[in-house]
Amino acid sequence: MEELAALAATITSGARVAWLIGPEGVGKSTLARAASSLAGHPVHRVDVYPEDRHRPLSAADDLAHALGIELGDEPASALLSALADASPSCLLIEDAQWMDEASQVTLWRVIRRVRRLPMFLIVTSTDEPGPLFDGLTLLLRSPEAGRILPIEPFGEAEAAEYLRRQLGIPTAGDTLSRVLDATGGTRPCCPRWSISCACRPDPPTCCPCCAGSPRRPTEAAWCVSTWRRRGRRPVRPTGRRCWRWPKPANWTVPDWHGCCTCAACPTRASRASWPPGSSCVPAPRRSGCGTTARRR
Repeated sequence: MEELAALAATITSGARVAWLIGPEGVGKSTLARAASSLAGHPVHRVDVYPEDRHRPLSAADDLAHALGIELGDEPASALLSALADASPSCLLIEDAQWMDEASQVTLWRVIRRVRRLPMFLIVTSTDEPGPLFDGLTLLLRSPEAGRILPIEPFGEAEAAEYLRRQLGIPTAGDTLSRVLDATGGTRPCCPRWSISCACRPDPPTCCPCCAGSPRRPTEAAWCVSTWRRRGRRPVRPTGRRCWRWPKPANWTVPDWHGCCTCAACPTRASRASWPPGSSCVPAPRRSGCGTTARRR
């Protein structure tokens, strides 16, 4: 975050680029959104999705919409003029690995020509090839242009320092070990898990983003983020994926209540996938995702 703050403070001298690279779920978006507010200027945000890869100029069109313009016959020129009019500003592009090739070429043509504009560009992506990423690699060889920032899961010392800054209290020993085991060292979940583990040494079986770790993993439907980290699979959460666990025979309706994905979770999945013998029905929305399970 210190490097991002330093870049944000110097955009009056020209455009600065921060390229955050790391695996899915590691916390790139958390850092990017925090960094986008550091410069104190308007933020224009573009979220790229897997289906955009097959739609030419979809990401460029989304950026044009965010800037309030039409792309026209010369997309790069139109975007460059709009960014000049909007400066000083921050441009945040999330999950750029799914950007279609035409948008990558267009945005690279823009980025290489905005060096004198007071603009902070933040790009998050996995390590993928493409025209935009090849261009950024060349551009960021110059330290004055910005930084390539690899984002990896926290180690023990890094997690302890991060939690101390976020929560204002030290986290160590068994609590820290449980936090790292549950979250895989990802930034978005560490603070919630730290509070849960410290306040509830023997938490009930429920969504880990709400109250803590299940005592036995076969007793709960975990949220998408935990499924991804524990499964060690580089899969983007779609909002409808959850782990499927066997249902203990002695469970009742109250046991199931709340054992679903949580609205506080960064993936914000909307339903849980329940074991045979139970079904998902709508429930009043409180702190959870609005779905609870009941026996048929």
